[in-house]
Amino acid sequence: MNVALDLKELIQFERNTIINMHTPLLNDLIDKSGRGPIQHFIKLVRMQIDKPYVEPPAIDPETKFLTEKCVSGSKKLRVGKTELYEIYRDWSWDQKIKPVSSRKFASAVLNSYPEVKETTIYATDGGRPRAWLGVTLK
Repeated sequence: MNVALDLKELIQFERNTIINMHTPLLNDLIDKSGRGPIQHFIKLVRMQIDKPYVEPPAIDPETKFLTEKCVSGSKKLRVGKTELYEIYRDWSWDQKIKPVSSRKFASAVLNSYPEVKETTIYATDGGRPRAWLGVTLK
């Protein structure tokens, strides 16, 4: 069975059917170029076939972790930088993925949540741990 021949026959059938029926409704389906609905459909199919397949962007593990395990939205939210990184590291090993360095993870946090700020928390015991403001664990 020749597909090109079948398409030509289909187009010819469409033209003959619409022309012979002389109904205003069907005649309105033919645009100024003389194309009917079947020809438009064939054109759309050909456009889809000719379109190259684009691989969806891969989500890096850090971004996946942040979207699954964290929430943002309020400036009052906060989480310790070390605490968040350690939880990410454990999650990575559970996923059988090698975790990235703490610096790369910090970059991933800032890329995923541009509104998040890095700050120092002054603890009552004299410690000054670093924290993320605007994001916390779910």
